Amino acid sequence: MTSLINEMFAAESDGLDTRQRMISIFTHIPDMPYSFGITVHHPKKQTAHLLEAGKGSCGPKHCLLAEMFRKLNLSVMYATIPFSWNDSDLRYPSALRKYAAMVPIAHHLACRVQIGCRRMLEDATGDPLSQKAGSR
Repeated sequence: MTSLINEMFAAESDGLDTRQRMISIFTHIPDMPYSFGITVHHPKKQTAHLLEAGKGSCGPKHCLLAEMFRKLNLSVMYATIPFSWNDSDLRYPSALRKYAAMVPIAHHLACRVQIGCRRMLEDATGDPLSQKAGSR
């Protein structure tokens, strides 16, 4: 699996300076389609499944983002953000809206990355399709 990660890192960063590498890595991961289909709880295995499937949810995407940013010698911490599906800006069909109200509080994973003297919250979850749905 390390070879897949190294291949992606090389593809996204070869010939670029650190700032350009960060941008390249950060823009590639959100472009991977969002999917709830991966339910692996070990960070290394989540990353493997994400790269093999080419899609994943917030957990695998941020495990990959953290691993890539750490290869750039950046300090990365995970951030867990509670949210309610019912409070979301997603445009649910009316049949789903009533079910959203019944779902308990969920948790979203993102990363906090030390960039210079600032710790930035980075969310690499969305993909182009979810942008169209208004979720990114």
